[in-house]
Amino acid sequence: MKRFSRIMLAAVSACLFACTDLYEDFEGDLGATLAQNGLSSSSTNSGSKGSSNGSSGGSGSFADGHAWYGANGTARIITGFDDGTGTSGYWWSYNDEPEGGTSTVTWPVALGNGIDSLDEVVEACGGLCFTVTLGSGYDYRNAGVAFNLVSSDNVGADASGWGGLDVCYTGDAEIQVRLETENEENVTEWNSYKVTLPAVSSDTLVSIVWGLFAQEEYWGVEVPLSSIYGDLATIKFQVSELDVDVEYDFNITAVGSYGSIASCP
Repeated sequence: MKRFSRIMLAAVSACLFACTDLYEDFEGDLGATLAQNGLSSSSTNSGSKGSSNGSSGGSGSFADGHAWYGANGTARIITGFDDGTGTSGYWWSYNDEPEGGTSTVTWPVALGNGIDSLDEVVEACGGLCFTVTLGSGYDYRNAGVAFNLVSSDNVGADASGWGGLDVCYTGDAEIQVRLETENEENVTEWNSYKVTLPAVSSDTLVSIVWGLFAQEEYWGVEVPLSSIYGDLATIKFQVSELDVDVEYDFNITAVGSYGSIASCP
């Protein structure tokens, strides 16, 4: 088996704010490694854990236990929830410019045209690689990348059957995985359910059950987690409130429903 780094995020409350302490490079028995941290594990055998590198990316949906692999060269995730418009699952970027900020997301190659404009990036990097530079002008500076489950419009779907998310990534800094409904501004007042992933230098597989996502305390609107993944419109990977004018590089190489990815590319 190819040596890789892995984080298994299980539904234990201690992990919610301390997951940066739970990862390490290893070679051998994953179950024993995780047990030392009080976590449960799933088999890394591709026959029991899900699709191995590249075997099903782009050909099936999350709902079928498949995953998206950047190695396949397309910037569209087949979520299984498209509304017939053919616009679901495409990666897109955002920043804090609407709030007066100057944060940016930049790409290592020139983009193409149209909804699949990020195909060139995925082909070049074997994943969605991007650089975030946080700027001034907005107190809660942020920028990131995202995909929608149903269409290019902000429409929700019941993603409870996914069980959570699998993600393979590298990153120079911590990055948040955020869940947003089709009406997030009113539902949570932007206090979105999220998990923060640590900086990692090698391609790292993270398995995140829905129960690990949490809201921050004492602001926004508190709502049940099930109401979020039961009406999930957008999944964001966001860099927030780090130092300004510093370039942070990331590469997301695979994304799938919980348990669908056996190992990183």
